[in-house]
Amino acid sequence: MPIQLRNRNKNLVNDAALINNYINDRLAGSSQSLKSSDIDKMSSDLNMHPRQLHYTLKTLGVAVALFTGVSVATVRRPEIFEPDKAEGIYSDLGVGGDSFRDFLSIKNPADMNMKPTQSDYATSRSLLMKLARISSHSSTTGLSITTLYRGLSGIGYNTLNSWVRTGTIFSLGVLASSSITPSTGTTFSAGSGSLGKQKYKEGGIMLIISNKKNKGLYVEGLSSYPDEREVILSGDVVTVGCSGMTAEWSDNSIVLKETTDWDVIVKSKKAAKIDIAHAAVGSNTFKNATTILAAHTIIYVDLI
Repeated sequence: MPIQLRNRNKNLVNDAALINNYINDRLAGSSQSLKSSDIDKMSSDLNMHPRQLHYTLKTLGVAVALFTGVSVATVRRPEIFEPDKAEGIYSDLGVGGDSFRDFLSIKNPADMNMKPTQSDYATSRSLLMKLARISSHSSTTGLSITTLYRGLSGIGYNTLNSWVRTGTIFSLGVLASSSITPSTGTTFSAGSGSLGKQKYKEGGIMLIISNKKNKGLYVEGLSSYPDEREVILSGDVVTVGCSGMTAEWSDNSIVLKETTDWDVIVKSKKAAKIDIAHAAVGSNTFKNATTILAAHTIIYVDLI
């Protein structure tokens, strides 16, 4: 039985933002769960009709569950939806477990295996894109989303060479994940490479995003992975600076040092790959090369 999600309410985006902020303020970072009895209080606090609250929370909850726990690729591109591979939604909802499913009036245990349709993905994409592009975040707890971290791995040198240049404008994509915690960004930027039988760690790119306009959807309270403290973004950024690792000669030895010169960063990465291919394993040249490749390239950007 497919889930019927229909965007019939012109106030859906604003209502979803209000509900999301409400849930984050009360549930994010705690073991507390959202109970069906909370609907009256939430309805009163938000001045929202219970029926409208139920519909909007269900639509938002499914959208976040699909993006954070089921298939982010299909949310971004609903046209790639494959019915035979569709997975259940409600087991991936992050808030409140059984109590949240009870809150959504899912009484039949068989409904736990309800599968999304292509229309569900399209509705979720539309809602999340609108929420990701507006300044809807507010917090009574002081939580800030003005500095965000997005880790990327497997980025080619041509892309790196473009992104590190001050003034470059590039797109984050249709819907992009970021976090308020640097450690989450670091996790997603870590990668590895190999040349022949030799394997090495390869640091990716860490975008440190200045989000002065407070855009994006902070989804800890509804996320399938709340510890990631994720903010969903969409739109363009402009590069304002960068930082990376290079090697220089000093007193007849090679010294590793940080650099903010984008040209040096790219050339150092390329040279390190050549060194790994030709230097003896365990030599200083090899060790320096692996250190440079393992280092993250940090790109400072402003969200436009």
